[in-house]
Amino acid sequence: MRAMLLLLTLSLMLMACTPTPPQGIQPTAPSTSSPENTPVSTLPPANQTSAVDSLAGTQWTLESYGQLGAEVAVTDTGSVTLIFSNDGQVTGSGGCNSFGGSYQVQGDTLTIGELIHTTLACVDTAVMDLEGQYLDALQKATDFQIEGDRLTLHYDDGQGVLNFVRGAGSPSEELPAATEAPAPEAGTPITPAASSEVTTTATGESRDFVWDCYSCGGGQAWRFENGQANRLDLPDAVANFFGYSPATGQILYSTPSDATGGGPSQISVHDLWTLDLENGQSQALIPSLTVVEAVWAPDGMQLAYILATDTTYELHWRGPNGEDKLLAPDAAFTFSISPQGDKVAFTRESNYKVDGQPGLYVVDVATGTETKISDADRAGAGSIDDKPAWSPSGAYVLLPTYGTAGGPGLVRAMVDGSNSVSIQFDPALSSESWYQAEPFRPFLVSDSQFIAAASLGGPDAQLGGDATLILYRLNEARDTITAGAILGKGTLVGWDVPGVSIWVQNENGMESIRLPK
Repeated sequence: MRAMLLLLTLSLMLMACTPTPPQGIQPTAPSTSSPENTPVSTLPPANQTSAVDSLAGTQWTLESYGQLGAEVAVTDTGSVTLIFSNDGQVTGSGGCNSFGGSYQVQGDTLTIGELIHTTLACVDTAVMDLEGQYLDALQKATDFQIEGDRLTLHYDDGQGVLNFVRGAGSPSEELPAATEAPAPEAGTPITPAASSEVTTTATGESRDFVWDCYSCGGGQAWRFENGQANRLDLPDAVANFFGYSPATGQILYSTPSDATGGGPSQISVHDLWTLDLENGQSQALIPSLTVVEAVWAPDGMQLAYILATDTTYELHWRGPNGEDKLLAPDAAFTFSISPQGDKVAFTRESNYKVDGQPGLYVVDVATGTETKISDADRAGAGSIDDKPAWSPSGAYVLLPTYGTAGGPGLVRAMVDGSNSVSIQFDPALSSESWYQAEPFRPFLVSDSQFIAAASLGGPDAQLGGDATLILYRLNEARDTITAGAILGKGTLVGWDVPGVSIWVQNENGMESIRLPK
């Protein structure tokens, strides 16, 4: 029922209108060029690396670290990595958690921006200690030196060093999965922690960001700062909220227009704008009503979007300077970008009146190479919030497929195409109130745990009411739910303190809820 209503909502929009710019701010004059071929305007420039950046496109493995002349050897060879991409991004693994951020090079001077990382607890405390020191040293790095296959980073005024050896592979290679504690026996409950508002903890700080639900529109959004949630005034001409970029302080949105449909199935289409929250300036990226959905890449400088044409729906990638390229034709609006920003998972589905074999796909942003990773066909069911959910390591995705026969309606597919399974509930959980309830809108906490909404009182929650949020735990094979804990009711917004607490919107407003230990 939910699937049919949501598809109907997206389809019954048939009248066109010229987009209206936000009130009180001046948009960039729109171009008359076709959005498929010519960028209308540019996004703010990314953190550009130097033309002589000798780190770009390299991958390294940490061998030793510490005070100059008294370095400590890394015993778990290959577990601690550092990868410099060609677009000013740095990623890697600390031995337990994956991390990412931006970097800049001028000569032999190196500046690494704030690093965002997963917050999984490792079994070995020595690994955790090493990871903490490693990430701290990276943030303090001041300069570097490359000699053959060796890289040295200096920090603490040159008194500290990180010694690396060149690693195999490319910057786009998947990071190693984080080490986790063993999964519990089937039926073992996860003990829920008390709900409370969290500002800072010993394991991290609250994230600052801006959020609104996709189709709420209106003149306000939510601003999250220092563990507090407050209403933020926006131009009342914001119709659809596509996301917020912490890197630029911009929101991605559409302006109000009379309902109109685009493409072969007459799906609801919009224009595409950015709004700088600091100076109030807006900019039209695609002023025509041709965009189905858009989302920022993790770096906040690039984005992916679905473009409606007369014959199909196209998945596009837009670079930091407005460069635009086609990634895949015949795509549904169900898509998401990997945590590393190098791949996009998307679906092809029947009932969209387009060609292409139904299934779940992954496309490499750099090369455009597609990999079909599952035969799952959602057949036009589901909402725009039911995107493929990426594991933190980028190794696999979860796709909601509720309404299909058998199982809880979740497909786990390895990104390399090696395996696809329908996740099942362990029968030992049959006494739980949420047993066999179909999870939707999944959000992966770690490679073995995810949060999802579930309708425990009928379809109303799936159609807009407050759903029940549950933290699920998977077994080692990642094909069976072996434990779970109810977190409360509402809509999951995102991390408060990454790995520790989440923001949930419910009838009381915004609430920060700690995850079970």
